[in-house]
Amino acid sequence: MWTERYRPRHIYDLIGNTAVIDQLYEWLKDWDEVCIKGNKKETRFIPGRVWSDQPNLNARAAMISGPPGIGKTSAARIVCASLGFEVLE
Repeated sequence: MWTERYRPRHIYDLIGNTAVIDQLYEWLKDWDEVCIKGNKKETRFIPGRVWSDQPNLNARAAMISGPPGIGKTSAARIVCASLGFEVLE
């Protein structure tokens, strides 16, 4: 099918939401260290944001939400594959 043939396969193939994709990549990159080994990452307050908008680097899970068709599943699959994780749905 056309959609399968031209789907993005690498992180640089994804268009849009680059800040969110980068944030997901950085969080997932350290997931083993934080969740399995128990090491905590230090979080710093970013000026201009409130505490509720700060990234939670020590979270055990991520929730990706948004309208249909914006690439949530593609981004999650590609980020996981690039870091060597297996995706289960």
